[in-house]
Amino acid sequence: MELDTNVIHIARDVVFHEDTFLFSNIKHEDYSCPLPTVSEEENDENIQKAEQMVEPQENTTALRRSTRTTYKPVWMKDFPVIATAQRHLEWRNAMKQEIDALEKNKTWELSTLPKGKNRIGCKWVFKTILKPNGSVERYKARLVAKGFNQVEGEDYSDCFATVVKTVTVRTLLAAAVAKGKPTLTPLPPGLSFPLESGKPLKEASRYRRLIGRLLYLGFTRPDIYFFAQQLSQFVQEPCEEHWHAAIYLIRYLKGNPTLGLFYSANNKLNLTAFSDADWATCKRTRRSTTGYCIFMGASPISWKSKKQTTVSRSSAEAEYRSMAATVCEIIWVK
Repeated sequence: MELDTNVIHIARDVVFHEDTFLFSNIKHEDYSCPLPTVSEEENDENIQKAEQMVEPQENTTALRRSTRTTYKPVWMKDFPVIATAQRHLEWRNAMKQEIDALEKNKTWELSTLPKGKNRIGCKWVFKTILKPNGSVERYKARLVAKGFNQVEGEDYSDCFATVVKTVTVRTLLAAAVAKGKPTLTPLPPGLSFPLESGKPLKEASRYRRLIGRLLYLGFTRPDIYFFAQQLSQFVQEPCEEHWHAAIYLIRYLKGNPTLGLFYSANNKLNLTAFSDADWATCKRTRRSTTGYCIFMGASPISWKSKKQTTVSRSSAEAEYRSMAATVCEIIWVK
């Protein structure tokens, strides 16, 4: 290091100027001593002695279980485990009902496992069905297969889903034989329900079952689909006015039993779509209603009349939302 320029030089040959500044007043003594020499035989003996002295120590530390509090995920809150479910009579009865239903429907058939194939296990899935007031309605148990343990290419090659969309069914029917028939209005135009709650219906469960059947019937009766959807908004707390309207709809169906969809063989397989929107039709939420109908040739295969998820500020915005929903459905059908 140069004291004038504060530059440090690194070199293999170093010269110490001990008679100058910083080192002139320090007295040094000779601390050098020769290193002991050890032969190879002595070195081997020392290694053997060291290995004999070092003995393996047994791990006496006991394993300790973590004291951290664990919680189930939110989506598993209503799903008990099999060990907990077997201790309750309600869950055991639900499991027995599931087994009886599977055997009655002949869900499985006992056979010998083919050579080179792996077994697929099963597990129980439990769900507590609650009523609108929060009380327990029933205990639901389902036995499902562990399909997630299969490896594609080894255990299976193709997938087949037993769940089908209703639009797919109508499309297949239309492709085979299809044509739509005009429908009538089930109730007079301008019918609306009051914003204020009327007299509560005593047997609300009967109203819910009736609306569920009407919605299912709407798959092939588009003339009642809109009105059934309107009545389904009051299944939580139905009033007598809603029940009377549902009964009126039943009378309409009884007087027009032959109305529905007719599929003809003379049909072109081209898609035609119509869309519309009713701006701020809901007086309770001020949300608009989206409506569209898609035809394959002359037969309707998909239709919807549903309240939009957000409030539209203008009728043009409501129309654009309706057209966007229609285009999405057309793309899916194609």
